[in-house]
Amino acid sequence: MKAFQTDGKSYGVPIDLDAKYLAYNKAAFEKAGVNAPPQSLEDLLSTCDKLKSAGYTPIAFGNQYGWPAIHYITQLNAYNVPQGTLEKDYNPASGEFTDPGYAKALDQFKDVISRCSSKDANGVSHEAGQANFINGKAAMHYLESVEFQVLTTKGGAPKELAENWDFMRLPAPQDAAGDKGALTGAPDGFMVNAQSKNAALAVDFLKFMTNKENAAKLTADIGWLSPVQGSATSANSFPQLEAALADISKANQFAIWLDTVTNAEVANAYLSGVEGLIDGSKSTKDVMTGVQEAAAKAKKQVG
Repeated sequence: MKAFQTDGKSYGVPIDLDAKYLAYNKAAFEKAGVNAPPQSLEDLLSTCDKLKSAGYTPIAFGNQYGWPAIHYITQLNAYNVPQGTLEKDYNPASGEFTDPGYAKALDQFKDVISRCSSKDANGVSHEAGQANFINGKAAMHYLESVEFQVLTTKGGAPKELAENWDFMRLPAPQDAAGDKGALTGAPDGFMVNAQSKNAALAVDFLKFMTNKENAAKLTADIGWLSPVQGSATSANSFPQLEAALADISKANQFAIWLDTVTNAEVANAYLSGVEGLIDGSKSTKDVMTGVQEAAAKAKKQVG
């Protein structure tokens, strides 16, 4: 509900819950001699080395449209930058992006690309990368909980994967200065235009959408989690989806997608900058310079 509130007042209704997780193939981990999911970002990089030696692409990744990389940065920013600083910088009226944690997040992302994925990811779609995970060529894939269903037999995944995958959060770096309990994601929802002639009808429809029966149907039919309590059960979901709901409830807060929570100028600077970081055409300093310039421009626009 907090994602739709300002100054203590509610302006919208959440319809679904969505969070970002690193799915992993348990059979691939076993083959590579990885006995347990990595507990830190440093452990993740070491795990990638083992998986690569075992013949796997450690993390399937496609960034053709930019947003998949931004989801990594969203989570790494939350880990490396104190929450109060994030709130100040994500506000266009006060954003500066000078905290060293932002550069550290970019450097960590570069490590993930170099040791776990490929610098050619900008030419691959998210779905194509996902196919490499589903087909057993890649050992991990960073995806949203609303995508979990594609990893089941109902969603078209082969039995070999559907019966052998689990998930974890992207692990936090050991020296994280931010919130290790933050989770990238957000609820989607609706607002009603108070000036509409059909505002009352719209409210009735939202009440209909969010009753327990229809919330359960949302989960059963398309594999989306609902914020309605008790709507996801063993009867209408599957173990990983139930576990994701339990994990979401334990998160300290949602780290809302960077390209939606920031000013458009800042979001575009991050999108283009991180693409350059992946293919090697930009350095961390180049990206941060672009972001800081965009933040200054945004501040003037709202000033």
